[in-house]
Amino acid sequence: MASELELTPVTTLSPFSEAPLRRLILVDFSWLLHRSYHTFGNLTADIGGLQMPTGDIFGVTRTVANLCTAFPDSAIVLCTDMRSDKGAMNQAYKANRDSEASAVIYNKVNDILNVASINPAVYVARAPGKEADDHIYSLAQHFSDLGLEIVVYTSDRDLLQSLTSDSIKLLVDYRAPSRAWNQHQFTWKDTQSVHEEYGVSPTKLPFYRAFKGDTSDNLAGYPRFPTSLAVLLTNRFDSPKELFSNPEEARKLAATPAQLARVNEVLGNPAKLLSNYSIMRLNRMSDLYLYQLDRTHRDLLERYQLSWYSKFLGQHGI
Repeated sequence: MASELELTPVTTLSPFSEAPLRRLILVDFSWLLHRSYHTFGNLTADIGGLQMPTGDIFGVTRTVANLCTAFPDSAIVLCTDMRSDKGAMNQAYKANRDSEASAVIYNKVNDILNVASINPAVYVARAPGKEADDHIYSLAQHFSDLGLEIVVYTSDRDLLQSLTSDSIKLLVDYRAPSRAWNQHQFTWKDTQSVHEEYGVSPTKLPFYRAFKGDTSDNLAGYPRFPTSLAVLLTNRFDSPKELFSNPEEARKLAATPAQLARVNEVLGNPAKLLSNYSIMRLNRMSDLYLYQLDRTHRDLLERYQLSWYSKFLGQHGI
């Protein structure tokens, strides 16, 4: 039986080391769970006489340990998903996700969170109706305003829009096609690199991507919509609403008859752009839903055969 979560609201955070808190690392927990499950899918442990997959819990705890080692003056927040209303807005939203993997993983989410949170530098963001993206975006803005450096740890491009200041950076984890699942490359994204890659600012990305769609979230855009035209329209108008209020201005941006036909396609089907934009755009929440968990679940270290994590915590007096 999975352990329960004992959530204690917090407003202040402590880093892994004894140094003053300098940085907040916001982890896309659902992305990390699935990446860990697929990366370490061959790992199992004998639990109650059954061989149970443990790659997910190993991957999460290893990531926490690695982040604490690389950034000891940081606190880590595992930002979780709970069912939101975005699926009601568009039934295709995330309908392409691996349901089999999700069933295995989410049966022990509480155990994974409790094990990771034995580390006193680890916190959890969680609330009904809110996704990890909502927490990450809001926490990044809030703690950046308070003067902390922010690292967003994910490969989800939706979160590039959270790079609203120079103090917020996104640490991307990705796998080159020729590499094995457990060999990862890393790169940093900031406001400048986003503009160089997309031709728009991070805050304009939901508008730009609403034209193109998002395969990872199963959101269809306008088929083969020209990138250059999407950039022009995004930079000319503040939002889809403004675009649809100024159709002739939009048509003037078309450099060729083919581009004019694509602009008219958008003007003739505004629902797709408006729906995509509404789902992709993140808004700052007024409440932060930030918690510390009960840190006494050391029995789970033995249950999931995580002696290496126990040793890591012991080396740091935890």
